[in-house]
Amino acid sequence: MRTVFILLVSVFCLSASSTVKFTAINRDELRHEITLLVNELRKKKNRSQLRYNDTLKKAAQHHSDYVAKRDKLTHYEGYYKYRSPKDRVKAYGGTNFGTVGENVLFTTLDYTTYDPAKIKALAKEAFDLWYKSPGHYKNMVFKDLSYADIGIAIHYPKKRIYITQVFGEK
Repeated sequence: MRTVFILLVSVFCLSASSTVKFTAINRDELRHEITLLVNELRKKKNRSQLRYNDTLKKAAQHHSDYVAKRDKLTHYEGYYKYRSPKDRVKAYGGTNFGTVGENVLFTTLDYTTYDPAKIKALAKEAFDLWYKSPGHYKNMVFKDLSYADIGIAIHYPKKRIYITQVFGEK
């Protein structure tokens, strides 16, 4: 009788785990992996390596949260203070940035959790999407940019991840 109970509990746990909603991703690791890929490209193009910046990170996170909440990919927002990428950087204290660029994307999440290998694959997918887009590619290799940071937000109902990378030069 005891083995039947253990078997039933095991079957219940397996069937319950197949309906678990996506929840786990190491956003700092994803941020790091995307930055590594962009910096590898910049190195090949004889560009300076991008450095992280807290102001750009706040602006990027703000925009990722905005587009995820609306489930709509855009570079512009309705509220005047945050309307454009440069407006968002300024709103978060980046008044000393002259040039500002922004890359935005979304992709579907395929797994309930992301181990380091899956995070690297997700970072490569994000990089490739921007690489293949002329405007986004230009931001990644623009010689006058020396700072960049990333914001990541998830739209859970559709299992989409929104990633914003904001670039700047002081």
